Amino acid sequence: MGTFREHGGDEGARRPPRVITLPPSAFATEWRERPTEPVELGLRYLPDGETETARTEAAKHAMRLHPDDLELANDCFNDALLRWIVSRCTCSAEDAREPYFRAAQDTVWFALSEDGVKLIAHEYEVFKIETSPLHPPATDEEILDLAALLEDEPPFAGMSTAEERGTRRLIGVVLERIGAARVRVAEADETSEPAAAE
Repeated sequence: MGTFREHGGDEGARRPPRVITLPPSAFATEWRERPTEPVELGLRYLPDGETETARTEAAKHAMRLHPDDLELANDCFNDALLRWIVSRCTCSAEDAREPYFRAAQDTVWFALSEDGVKLIAHEYEVFKIETSPLHPPATDEEILDLAALLEDEPPFAGMSTAEERGTRRLIGVVLERIGAARVRVAEADETSEPAAAE
């Protein structure tokens, strides 16, 4: 890919803290450099100052396009904010110092599909929660408490729509990982079983 820089021989390369795989569908079909196979890209930490800059620039962009329609301006703000964050948190899968996209803040607007932007933003949000000291791992007792809370009706009472949506996504990640782990355990058990006598 023209947007990916090779760093295999760079002894000073810094491996990004998280590497994810994107399917071709994450990229816009009109982009001339759209990959035909899944590709890897890195995720790196975004400083707090960058996040504040992202919010400011996204707000300017939204109000410039939709000064008289707050609903459209809000949707535009959310999209612009995600694209700004994606442009800054993505990097080479080999070196966190190198951006994945050339001129990333402009390129993400036409290189990624809408779902691609959301996918990267979601992976970044999960990555932040997993590595943040503000979110210590749940204890066994807290996991049991969660199971009890989810049995309440409705389990997300008191949350805004955005909070509920984000919480459901995080629970979806948990279910996906537990499911994948159980598949690996089952496959390992199958391969370790002695062959049946003929």
